[in-house]
Amino acid sequence: MVVLLYILPFLLAAVALAQGITTPSGWNTTTYLTRTEREALANAAAARLVPQIDTVTGRIDSLGFSSQDVNLAAVLALQDYHSGNTTYQDLLGHMFSAYYAGHNNSFLAALPHGNNEDIQWGLSAYYAYRAYQDETFYNFAKDAWERVYSYLVDTGDAQTGTQSTRSVDFKTACPSAKAIGNDSNIGAVFMYPDTKNDTTVNSQTMGPFMTLGAYLYESSNHTSQYLVYANLTGQYLKHHLYNGTIMLDTANLATCAVDSVTAFTYNTGYALEGIAILANQNLSSLAGTDDGLGMYRDWLDTMVPQAIQFVGWTGANGIIFEENADPDNWTSGLKAVLIRGLLEARARNPTANWAPLVDDFITVQYNALLLSTAAGGNDTYSTNWLTVSNGTVDYPGSITALDVLNAAIIIPTDATSGSSPVKSGGTNAGAIVGGVIGGLVALSLIALALILIRRRRNRHIPSSRAFLDGTGRPRQSMIQPFVATRGPTSTAPTGTSDPYSFYPPGTHELHSNGTPNSFGAAAMHPKLQRMQQSYTASDTPTRQVPPSTNPPSSAAPTSPTSDERTLSPSEISSLLRRLNGILGRSPVSALPPDVHALETDAYEGAPPPDYHDAAGQR
Repeated sequence: MVVLLYILPFLLAAVALAQGITTPSGWNTTTYLTRTEREALANAAAARLVPQIDTVTGRIDSLGFSSQDVNLAAVLALQDYHSGNTTYQDLLGHMFSAYYAGHNNSFLAALPHGNNEDIQWGLSAYYAYRAYQDETFYNFAKDAWERVYSYLVDTGDAQTGTQSTRSVDFKTACPSAKAIGNDSNIGAVFMYPDTKNDTTVNSQTMGPFMTLGAYLYESSNHTSQYLVYANLTGQYLKHHLYNGTIMLDTANLATCAVDSVTAFTYNTGYALEGIAILANQNLSSLAGTDDGLGMYRDWLDTMVPQAIQFVGWTGANGIIFEENADPDNWTSGLKAVLIRGLLEARARNPTANWAPLVDDFITVQYNALLLSTAAGGNDTYSTNWLTVSNGTVDYPGSITALDVLNAAIIIPTDATSGSSPVKSGGTNAGAIVGGVIGGLVALSLIALALILIRRRRNRHIPSSRAFLDGTGRPRQSMIQPFVATRGPTSTAPTGTSDPYSFYPPGTHELHSNGTPNSFGAAAMHPKLQRMQQSYTASDTPTRQVPPSTNPPSSAAPTSPTSDERTLSPSEISSLLRRLNGILGRSPVSALPPDVHALETDAYEGAPPPDYHDAAGQR
């Protein structure tokens, strides 16, 4: 009974957490289309767009927004990646080359120029590289990352409040987004490359920068610089532009002002994609310590269900609505990026307790699209997923819809290759009740086993240290990484990486270890050379996890043997982790006392500010 009294609060907490990620009953999560049928619908939607692409300009000339141009390239590459085809490889090669040449050898189309465009095109280029293993696309991605990297606030910049691309000073630290103390501005990336007196930073630039850096790390034999700076930007986003529920839009480093009102889906989508990649990295990826990477697992588990259920963009029926779904408004296509980020998170974490919720959420959007266009009868889709298409070709709507149509190719549904329907929806009340009953049965068995164990002097119950690292987080062995079944041949399986020095050693080049790599990068980016001098052990960000005073698990003392001994809270915690594994939940679901749980804030959506992204105007 004493054991049950210890465990019952944690069991109730786990049940509450499970209820928090239950799929609402009002969502339409049923579809019986086979994968072949879903792939055909996605292909047909793309086929309506392809003839309109001008290979001279690299875009559909009737589109009014540069964000639509980059998303068109992204969805074509992602469709080939998810379906295992090379249908659009040549077309995308022409699109990237023509668009780049047509904008003075850059991807900057709107005025004033924004780094968000450059880095988002770089991310789309990486999607193409991942699909085709074509180094031309890799070079576009790498070069875009390096250009935007020049506007990153590094350690020295954050200490002095100056940066080589800015003509004005800025704060070395600003209050956190949740008003819990001040945090360094290291890792921020300036938005406007040409406006030297502007210290604006925003999620639509930093989210893709973090994501692309994490992808390049995985595909470059784990070149350390990419992970270092992806992590620094992720740390900035976490502390300054994450309100506990979604990503905020904009901050100003000179005034520390933060836009706490604007709720754009793509800010959260880009961030989720990068968080999912960083959460898969080994705890020893940075100088043999966590150094902040462990936070991405907690962040992902918290943010995915909250982003899906956020009332600022998800209706009671589960369908995403926009502040303005007019195709002539640039915000109408932002929701596609949220789907993209959620899909990457789900692909890398197929056994996460929120994975069924992601599947259901995407299925809801898919069903809404099919209803809006009479089951794909005219292969064109509206930007407004709540209305019925009038049958006219809506290029912005079809581009936006393709992220959902592409995702539907690979997510589980009620039909599998024409076989009888098999429901694969999200958690329901019956499942929760069953889980609770199963948990109580398991607890009873554990209690009985403990009674027997206590009577044996030659047995020891392991300390909870065996399941935690020095920072109190679950050890890497507790994390089940997703290993892609297809992807870049040069990419090691995600979730595994070799230890290396956190700070780039002076002998390393950006993409090689002293010799030119296969992509022609024979020299380190100039700013990286300067950062090597500023990155020293004493320059480590203040948020670095301090060394643990606990002994390693191999040195942890075992519990004494006695017929009269009682269980300690740490032993109960370790048993909970074992029970958690039996129930199929993630290591953090049980929320034992020694595992950090993120705070959450209530947040309401609001209309976006007067912001324009049309070509030639922002």
